[in-house]
Amino acid sequence: MTALPINPAGIPALLKAEQRWFRCDRTWNAATQRYDKTPRVKWGNPANWSYFDALRFHGNLVPAFVIGGGYVSYDADKCVDHGVVRPDIQAHIDLLNTYTELSLSGTGIHCIGISDTPLPPGRHGELWDAGHYLVITGQHLPGTPTTIEKRTDELSRLAFDLRPFGAPEIGAPYQVPSVIREGSRHGELFRLLRSLKALGTSKENTRYAVEQANNNDQLCVDGPIDLDHDNWFNRSWDHYDRPGFNAPIVPDEMFRL
Repeated sequence: MTALPINPAGIPALLKAEQRWFRCDRTWNAATQRYDKTPRVKWGNPANWSYFDALRFHGNLVPAFVIGGGYVSYDADKCVDHGVVRPDIQAHIDLLNTYTELSLSGTGIHCIGISDTPLPPGRHGELWDAGHYLVITGQHLPGTPTTIEKRTDELSRLAFDLRPFGAPEIGAPYQVPSVIREGSRHGELFRLLRSLKALGTSKENTRYAVEQANNNDQLCVDGPIDLDHDNWFNRSWDHYDRPGFNAPIVPDEMFRL
């Protein structure tokens, strides 16, 4: 599949002004029918983040933006067919009413908004406020704002709507998913770490639990990723992006890892 070109002119100025960028290698994955975006740096470390204009993109090098610091992303795959967005995803786009773009394949979308508060605890599909990055294409979706808008209430509502059937109510303990794919690994391990800390688990035991989860090939089915523990773990423990997050995990779920 031919990837959409990166359109720097279409990327909102607000994002470009943030020092939250790094570069990824873009490769087509025939097995998953989507593009793999492999970071060129240890992206969990803010020391490796740059301003957009400081980076150079050519060939398969594409720009990635680190979600967090008030920025929240919603992305949906395989929902655009010949320029027409699937109705359920279009409803989410209409609700958020903020900058929206097409993904590299042209068959998915990214929405980016700003929230004054963290998302409620639990899993919300592909809605992220930390532990995640997006390859930004600048391929603006017609009919949506070209700017990043503050959508605190709308993002909270979407988070509630996206909870899977039978998921805990807002404020209930965070549940470990049965399978974690590579693209969501950092986000899920971040939530696991923060949940254990909120439960009162020691830093040493929490680090061990996160390492065990990352190396569990039945849970993390794509194999372990490099967490860069000395940096990623400590910053996630200090929670520099989402102060006040409090979603204790169910201990029995933890010990089944």
